[in-house]
Amino acid sequence: MVSADGSSILSVIPGISLSSDGKDQHAFIQIIDGKTAQTIYYSFPIDQFYFSSEEFAVKIGQNYFSEKKIILNVEDDSTHVFGQVEMRNNIKLPGKKILNSGIMGWYRFVPFMECYHGVVSLNHDLSGSITKNGKKENFDNGLGYIEKDWGSSMPSEWIWMQTNHFDSKNSSFMLSVANIPWIGKSFTGFLGFFYHNGEIHRFATYTKAKLEFENSGENEIRIRIKDKNIPITL
Repeated sequence: MVSADGSSILSVIPGISLSSDGKDQHAFIQIIDGKTAQTIYYSFPIDQFYFSSEEFAVKIGQNYFSEKKIILNVEDDSTHVFGQVEMRNNIKLPGKKILNSGIMGWYRFVPFMECYHGVVSLNHDLSGSITKNGKKENFDNGLGYIEKDWGSSMPSEWIWMQTNHFDSKNSSFMLSVANIPWIGKSFTGFLGFFYHNGEIHRFATYTKAKLEFENSGENEIRIRIKDKNIPITL
C-alpha cells in the first residue's frame, strides 16, 4: 500500500507456518515499512488463524485481510499498529482458456513445485489509514497491490520487485526471479506482468521471454524484457 504522495509505503503479510514435526507451527503478521526498511513480525497461536475456502479472506486474531479490506490491530512491548484500509476498482488477472493457470502458467499444475505464486489484484485504489506507534499514515487516494504465495518452502534465492507508480495511474509492473528446483537439478526462472491502459502483458520463462539486467548505478538498475508475444520491449 502506497499513499497518494508517496510518503508512506507499507507491505503487510499475513501467513501461517507449518512444520513437518509439528514443533514450530504458528500464524504471523509481518509489516514492512518501505521508507525505513523496518520489519515488524507478530506471532500468533495457530488456533487464531482462520481462512475462507470460497474467497480470498484470512483472519488472524483481531486482524482481517481480503481483496476489499484490511483491518489491523497488533501490538507487542514496543509497537502498536492499528487501522483500516479499503480497496476498490481492483484489476484482476484474467484466466487463460479453460483452466485459470494464473501468473505461473502451466507450472501452477506441476505437483512437486516448492513454491506457488498468485496475483490477487494487479492494481487498485485505497482509502483509509494505518496508525503506527501514534503516527497516522493516510492512504486515501493511494494505490495498492495484492499477491499470495503457498507451498513447502520459499526459493533458496530470489529477486522480487513490484510498482504501480508511473506517470499513468492505470499501470502496474511485477517481476519475480527465483532459483527453481526441478527433478534433482535447478534452473533460474522468472515471471511477471506489465499492466498499462487496460492491457495486461505477461512474460515468463514459460512464454520463452528473455530477461536482461544492466547495472546503471548504485541506486538504479535497468531491466530489458523481450517476448515474441509482446509487440514492445519493456
